[in-house]
Amino acid sequence: MKILDRKLLFTAGYALKAVVGLTLINEAALSKPFSIQLAQPEKSDHTISPLIFGLGTYMGEEHTAANTWSLRPTYMRFGGNMAEVFNWRLDAWNTGSDWYFTNFKSEKPNLIDRFMAENQRNSVAPAVVVPMMGWIAKDGSSGSFPESVYGKQVDSRGGFGNGLKITSREKIIADPTRALMPITQDWTRDLINHLKTRFGNFPHRYIIGNEPMLWHETHRDAHPTPATYDEVLTKFLVTATTVRKTDPEAVIIGPALWGFLATQQSAFDERGPWNQFRKFADRDKHGGKAFLEWFLGAVNREERSTGLRLLDVVDVHFYPANEEIRQKHPGLPEIRRKRMSAVKSLWDKNYEDDSWIKSKIYFIPRLRDVLSSINSSLKLAIGEYNFGAEEDISGAVALAETLGVFAQEGLWSANYWTIPKENSPAYFAFKLFRNYDGLGSAFAPIFVKKSSFISDDLSIFTSYDPDKRLFTLAVTNKSQTDDHELSLNSQLKNPPSSLRHFVYNEQHTDVIREIHEKMAPTGKEVLINIPRLSVNLIEIRI
Repeated sequence: MKILDRKLLFTAGYALKAVVGLTLINEAALSKPFSIQLAQPEKSDHTISPLIFGLGTYMGEEHTAANTWSLRPTYMRFGGNMAEVFNWRLDAWNTGSDWYFTNFKSEKPNLIDRFMAENQRNSVAPAVVVPMMGWIAKDGSSGSFPESVYGKQVDSRGGFGNGLKITSREKIIADPTRALMPITQDWTRDLINHLKTRFGNFPHRYIIGNEPMLWHETHRDAHPTPATYDEVLTKFLVTATTVRKTDPEAVIIGPALWGFLATQQSAFDERGPWNQFRKFADRDKHGGKAFLEWFLGAVNREERSTGLRLLDVVDVHFYPANEEIRQKHPGLPEIRRKRMSAVKSLWDKNYEDDSWIKSKIYFIPRLRDVLSSINSSLKLAIGEYNFGAEEDISGAVALAETLGVFAQEGLWSANYWTIPKENSPAYFAFKLFRNYDGLGSAFAPIFVKKSSFISDDLSIFTSYDPDKRLFTLAVTNKSQTDDHELSLNSQLKNPPSSLRHFVYNEQHTDVIREIHEKMAPTGKEVLINIPRLSVNLIEIRI
């Protein structure tokens, strides 16, 4: 939902007043601060899904327990490119194009069991990717493009190459059995039974496959041809059916698409020799429908035909498409601006994505409309997202704004990819939502639309906890030059009794600071300075 979509102009230290709950902005009050009124939740306000505060991790990735659990995540994803070829029986996986198509084995045994057990100990919901491409690692030491077989390649490590001929850079066609083995549904059934038996009869969460529209790149040793509509559907239905029959209470998640473009077309739709260089050849074959819409319709028909529920949560990933954000120095002012503005592509129907897409994406509302048109019971997840610049304040602001948008839009779950480096700006931005005082205090559970807004410079996401009788306001200042003043007004029956203000900004990058604010004598108003390029959490008890 769009709360406020109007450019706010700031000149000579004057601020345009934005009053939440009004349809017009008082453009005459240029000398006044941003003003917001605290209001009790209304019937139209919604409970925030706790699963939006999730993280994702590669297998074997090292993170200290202090780093991971001090963030108090609610949801952990056993995923990534390597999960598509993870052999749970051998604790082995293939790194694909990420690292020379080489097999590795976990240094400690029972990797997936340890993942599940650690999450249970910390009361965190786990989700596990179930491979569906058709191939998994056969051991912990082989590689798909050994130099002993294919000769020198463009790049190599440890005797295994990247699969590109050194003279022409042409892709080598591999024999997949050098490093991989075919998967069977018995193997999948055994995995589901193992997890269900070992870790209890509660609803387990299974993600069917990982980014199938990129298999021809990430796993081209086993899948050199781009995936089609029909292939992804067929493999999903086979795997999901096995999961459902093995674990009737499972939460089935998919198809884990890599991003916006993958919702619109198949990998096969990109021009290439596989389709005689005809764009949209696959989409045209399927009535011109966007892939995700077609896929969900086909799954829905299969469910009605078989009586089996095969999909509960639709999972799509989101990374900014603007290459500059990833390639240029994160601290450049223009790159910072573009990174923070890119968050608009998640929700703003008037924002044209500043990338090669050059289109209005409004990612979450668009996906929600597709889901509701086919099956209103489907939930929406963003299984991976990252706006980059974890070590820069703009990355922290973008992450905080994204978490606020997820709360605003009623998303079912989300997983930041992967785990922010300890004491990085991204780490502190996430922590402000989940553990802002270091004692477990978190963003409250009910989103208050009337006391929230998003502008180009300042955004406020407000939530309320009726049991604790407190409001929490996540506030981002995206201006690179100006502090802003926020006027908090209370029209509540009981005036606020206490206020705590926690801030993270560029001037103090090593800690979340608590700023002591003074309440007005009446308890009705307080003025709070919001530093430039900052993430803030304001707690108000009533």
